[in-house]
Parts: sequence; C-alpha cells; structure tokens
Amino acid sequence: MKPATSKLEIPLATLSFFLLGLAAQRWRAAVVIDVSPPPMIGVVAEARASADRDSLDAESDLVVRSDLFRLDRSTTPRLDTVVRLPAASGVPRPALSLRAIVGGPPWQAVLDGLPGQPAGTVVVSGGDYGGLRVGAITRDTVIVHDTDTTWRLTMKRGRP
Repeated sequence: MKPATSKLEIPLATLSFFLLGLAAQRWRAAVVIDVSPPPMIGVVAEARASADRDSLDAESDLVVRSDLFRLDRSTTPRLDTVVRLPAASGVPRPALSLRAIVGGPPWQAVLDGLPGQPAGTVVVSGGDYGGLRVGAITRDTVIVHDTDTTWRLTMKRGRP
C-alpha cells in the first residue's frame, strides 16, 4: 500500500530543484554596485594647489600668536577676550540645613535655608523651591541641586 503523499513529493521536489537552479543562475548573473564614496585625494591636492601663499603665512602667524604654550608666555589681545570671565553675580549660596526626614517611601524632608521659602519647608523629591531642585530623598539623605552646586544633606546620628 502506497501512501497518498508520494503523489505530491515528486512534483514538489522537481519544483524545488528548478527554483534552486534559477536562484543560482540569478546569483551568478548579479551585478555588484559599488556605493563607496570616491577617493578624496584629488580634491585635497587641488585645494592645496589653489591656496594662496600669503594667506597661509597670515594664518600660520595667527596660530603662532594664539599658542597657549609658547615660550614668552605673554597673553595676546585675542586670548584676553576669550579668557575674560563674567563678573560674579554676588548672590551668596544658601546655607541649607536638614531638620527631619518624614514618611516612608516616598520620603519627604523638612529643610531650612531655601531661598524665598519659610524655615521648615516640607519638600518632596523632584520639587523646585526658590530655584533649587530637590533630587533624591532617602531615609537619611537629601540631595539638592543648583545650576552649579549639589548639596548632600544627611541626618546626624546621635548615640543612644
């Protein structure tokens, strides 16, 4: 007794071999397209050839005058404008102090010294208080961020 699937096996095997041969033929006949950019050697050589000798001398003099590590170590007017810093704002940094940490996750803290806030202000993580942003609050630490300063306030542990 022959199984019924044998009637389909021979045509399917023939079709598979035919498609395999067709794929191999197309693969051999495939055209490879090179998409890499052209070499830049010719472009650089043309740019160097067209450079003006006087402009190169002027640029090299500027580089030598602007060298921070030159031997005479005197500043040039060009560097004075770059190095000049803005005047200090005169606003003193606040003196922050941690009074207490309350709750459980999520924690809240009681802080003194926040600008524009009364003493004993209750703060939460992510809050903005007088330009200061409260980062993380854990069971014994509060992190407060300013634009250029970060405070890490911790609870003082007393001896029992």
